[in-house]
Amino acid sequence: FDIGSAHIVLHISAGSLPIWSSGACGEGESSLVTELLRGIPSVVSIGWHGQHSTPGCPAAGALAAGASYTAVAADGTLRSNPLVFQIG
Repeated sequence: FDIGSAHIVLHISAGSLPIWSSGACGEGESSLVTELLRGIPSVVSIGWHGQHSTPGCPAAGALAAGASYTAVAADGTLRSNPLVFQIG
């Protein structure tokens, strides 16, 4: 199973407003194949610096305001359960 940055994407939103996507900047290993075994998690770290993203990341985006945000990881049509978190 490929957990590289070209396959697993983390989306952060505020309500229906997209804030940031790890797919916008294409950082990290684009392909990172791991063997999935029942009961043993495969982990990949994806960091967000608290800024809005734009495709290709031509410049640093504006800092996200203090609010409630939702993070969802995706691989094609597969989606994780949403994780709600607060800033500020």
